[in-house]
Amino acid sequence: MNFKSTTGSYLDDRYPFILQVEESGNPHLTPYNDGIGWVTMGVGFNLSDDNVRSQVLAKMGVSDTTLIQKLSDYLKKQYDGIHDEKKDTATMQVDLNNIMDKYTPGATFEFASTAQVKELFDGPNGNDGLAKTYEDRVNDWAQNKGIPFVIPPSQERLVLLSLAYNGALNASTQLATAISSDNRAEAWYQIRFATNSSRSLGLQNRRDQESDLFGLYNDATNVSDTEAKNTFRVFNAERLQTIETYLGQITHSNGATLSSGELVVINQQLTRNQG
Repeated sequence: MNFKSTTGSYLDDRYPFILQVEESGNPHLTPYNDGIGWVTMGVGFNLSDDNVRSQVLAKMGVSDTTLIQKLSDYLKKQYDGIHDEKKDTATMQVDLNNIMDKYTPGATFEFASTAQVKELFDGPNGNDGLAKTYEDRVNDWAQNKGIPFVIPPSQERLVLLSLAYNGALNASTQLATAISSDNRAEAWYQIRFATNSSRSLGLQNRRDQESDLFGLYNDATNVSDTEAKNTFRVFNAERLQTIETYLGQITHSNGATLSSGELVVINQQLTRNQG
């Protein structure tokens, strides 16, 4: 597979991309309910995760061991009304501020600045912060799946990092095989339509962004015969029906579909291949 370079350096482009798909470009300095009950802040920092939580608290300057334990007891829970009492964002913020104030009068549970969030993501050396946790997961995933090459810093790696960040890297059973066999069309399909089991519109919008960055072709202006054939095989009548059924399960799915423009490109390549 021809891996495509990012617009700038990989490390420079990594944070803006994850920030966009996670938070629509705006980091959260205060905690919020992520929609399924987890206390989250920053750039999708899920505070139920021991590693994430410890780094966030350290960055916020929380050092009192009793306070750390009290915060951890609260942050480990899923406030979805099923696993634990349902709580909205405002309630979470009040609760956490009260815990902070009890042990450090006047303190609030929040980041000091957006720069602090980015510092935590990147780490002091640019590649040893929270992002490294997910970079390592991409490497482990590739090795465990038998991908016979190292996935270099690239647009494709950014997408895999986003999937790891979102906990969806293992959602598709065929993505690694598609990458290993240099079948970009199949990899594109797996990212876009096989990693959203909840059929969430918000998540589908993210998958659209990820698959768009990954790309349906190595070079859309110069499609090879092999790519055209792979596209033909991937987007056969049965698969297109599967896509239609899938999108029909997403409420209000405009904006989360295989666009007519993409279908035109596919059909053009099929015609070229048959000619």
